[in-house]
Amino acid sequence: MLLVFFFLACQPSKNVPKLDLTANQHCYDSAFALLAQGDLVLRVGRDDLSKMFARLNARNKTYAHCGVALHTPKGFYVYHVIGGQDNPEGTVVAEPLSVFVSAQNIEKWAIIRYHFTPNQKALFLQAIMDYYHQKISFDKDFDLATDQAMYCTEMLYKAIIKATADTGYIQQTKTHDGKPYIAVDNLFEHKHCQTICEVVYK
Repeated sequence: MLLVFFFLACQPSKNVPKLDLTANQHCYDSAFALLAQGDLVLRVGRDDLSKMFARLNARNKTYAHCGVALHTPKGFYVYHVIGGQDNPEGTVVAEPLSVFVSAQNIEKWAIIRYHFTPNQKALFLQAIMDYYHQKISFDKDFDLATDQAMYCTEMLYKAIIKATADTGYIQQTKTHDGKPYIAVDNLFEHKHCQTICEVVYK
């Protein structure tokens, strides 16, 4: 059941709430000005399922999905892996930041920055691009032991491990039957990173 929640919670909400467009645009613009290459972008949707999955995090029950921001000639894109009807190929995708955190679907999002050395950051970004070009698929089995397919947090976790060469850099979470997985809060509830900003749409 946990894996079903994880898969579905990564999907953006289809709800179209009444929004304060001016205030939300200001929030987006202010956060965008703080964004840097390689930052993690976390989000939680407006739908109940996304919020339910966020509550399954071990400690911080705020966010349900994540990706990494990379600057391209067209601006910042968020690289993440997702399945479902919004990504029929089920592989790593590059999505404009404005789409990834659209107020129409997203209730809250955050920018997280790791304390990487320049070399670690380069290795981290290279790993993400390698996964993208390899067309790594969404891991429906949520199996950390294999690299042929990955879920959203697993991809970032493994890129971070490649960058730091430290398998203990990020703590894992375990299911009730002892199976390890990487929850969203595993990626930002530790000493190796900081929260740059959080945006709550109105």
